[in-house]
Amino acid sequence: MRHTCQCTLRFAHAVVACTFALVVAGERAQAQPGKSLVIGIDGLGSYGLYAAATPRIDSLIDGTFGGGAYHGSFTPHAYAGGVVDTATQQPTVSGPGWSTILTGVWADRHLVTNNSFSPRDFDNHPPYLKTLEVGLPSVYTASVVNWAPIDTYVIDAVEVGGTSMDFRSTPGNDVNVTNVVTAQLAALESDQPAAVFVQFDDVDGAGHSSGTYSQGYLDEIADTDAHVGALLDAITARPNFADENWQIIITADHGHRTGGGHGGQTALERTVPLIVTSKIAAQGWMPVDDDRPSQADVAPTATRHTGLIPSSDVVGKIRGRAALSPTSTLIDGLVAHLPLDGTVAAGLAGSDAIAVGDLSYTEGRFGQAVTVENYGDGYVRLADDLAADWGNDVDFSVSLWIKQDGFNSDPAFLSNKDWASGNNTGINLALNPDNTLDFNTKGGSGARADLHPYALFRPGIWQNIVFTVDRDGPTTLFVDGRLAGELESTSIGSFDGAANFALLNDGIGDYGFNSTTTGLMIDEFAAWDRLLTLDEISSLAMAALTAPLLADGNGDGLVDGLDYLIWADHYGEQPATPMGASDGDYNGDDRVDGLDYLVWADRFGQVGEAVAAPEPGCVSPLIAVTLLAAITRRASRRRL
Repeated sequence: MRHTCQCTLRFAHAVVACTFALVVAGERAQAQPGKSLVIGIDGLGSYGLYAAATPRIDSLIDGTFGGGAYHGSFTPHAYAGGVVDTATQQPTVSGPGWSTILTGVWADRHLVTNNSFSPRDFDNHPPYLKTLEVGLPSVYTASVVNWAPIDTYVIDAVEVGGTSMDFRSTPGNDVNVTNVVTAQLAALESDQPAAVFVQFDDVDGAGHSSGTYSQGYLDEIADTDAHVGALLDAITARPNFADENWQIIITADHGHRTGGGHGGQTALERTVPLIVTSKIAAQGWMPVDDDRPSQADVAPTATRHTGLIPSSDVVGKIRGRAALSPTSTLIDGLVAHLPLDGTVAAGLAGSDAIAVGDLSYTEGRFGQAVTVENYGDGYVRLADDLAADWGNDVDFSVSLWIKQDGFNSDPAFLSNKDWASGNNTGINLALNPDNTLDFNTKGGSGARADLHPYALFRPGIWQNIVFTVDRDGPTTLFVDGRLAGELESTSIGSFDGAANFALLNDGIGDYGFNSTTTGLMIDEFAAWDRLLTLDEISSLAMAALTAPLLADGNGDGLVDGLDYLIWADHYGEQPATPMGASDGDYNGDDRVDGLDYLVWADRFGQVGEAVAAPEPGCVSPLIAVTLLAAITRRASRRRL
């Protein structure tokens, strides 16, 4: 008697029905006329967006805009200024920045390298609003900008060759820009595609006058957030908003240096946010390591949503379609790890630490965290002398989580130096007034170098700190996955200070100087003998370090059919050219191909549980989805 697996049939029907529903939902969203709102905020660096109070912009990132029907795809690591040391590199000033945002190409094509817009080539590389007017005659286009040269030189190019903007305005200040745009958004026809471009300018003025590490800069960002909120309210107040298909993009032409100004290629000048919010965006942070987003991505992303496929001449990419998962590569190069879950025992790497004084444990960011009742009561000292191991030339990275309820003076919380003087050799992290972080470095043969990111530390919340030390480049500081500052040149020599690294105090464990703190807690300390990537730094802000499961491609803690999709996408589904031994070569024939999947599936199983096998003879839902996806993908390839 032949065995018939009823679960296969049930799962197949369920998968087909579920997949059909997903496809229909996606097609329904895409069938609605695309409406794109691009908001450019002059001078908004990623640091400022994080440090300032921006609840309305945050709603676009966290998926709460539109009552949960919209999703936010976000990165704080997009770049301005082109690719350094290539033909695309351009000054981080407004002329080339806005030209790139509007055209999707860099200065090697649009030719703009200054604020005079001379030379320029918008005939061969038109703004995306021109592309839409030519290819989608039914579209409504509008541009409202504070900085008039955008209108004079870039938007004016739309008016050449028989096309024209439906509306353009330079109302003179950000308040007027807000009022004009809200009226435009309210008046749009529901059944008509639309593309609206908006530029706010006041943040840039504050950056020039005060610098990024200033209250004036952050206050202006907060004011601009209110302007953005007014635009969002105008959209959600539309009678047919629930049925409309909006996309909202936010980015900037450049950032600012700590003391104000821009034009160079430092991290703070180049690093800008990119937000893409829509009904079909992938909720979460964009991956950046293999294909870093940039301001050039705005034009093609808006073009595609509004209804056209971008020209092949455009170098920017369509963004908003992928979300970062916590990466398993953080185990690579890990030399120290203290989970601090009720003990100072080592986690995934390194030696057990040493508990000194009166320590206790409390609820942490992940599991438990170490704390002291009063600053100075105790500290945790690493048993391994990491700075000595790194010596003069090893790149390294350090991460930890911190929470505090309040403090005075400048209490150190991670240090391997005597914090009585910042001129002593070593590294020190301390809290400073105005919620400022004090990051102090001094190599044995180099000069003292400090960063003081302003207003980053907020009482009562957990925050992740990462710093990376490039011996041939910068020392870079990140807070909650965002760039917080950069020392352009790493201090020379070994950072081997007065003692091994200590937590909850300075390196020698007895820093005083009237420093106090309440509620000081530290969780998940880790160190690597290499530079972390941006995706890894972002991952640290999402999850605790855990030992990765072998073959867990998507980092969800399960080995299942979803991982095969990643496996197949990475290695291909046909026999590959010999690659040598690798993590995808499961049958040991020095190549990664379809035969390895047979070994993979036999070893790990195909269902959504870690290292579990399916019922004999049955196809699990995930594998059904996998097969359906593979069939669909191959059919699509044949059609192409």
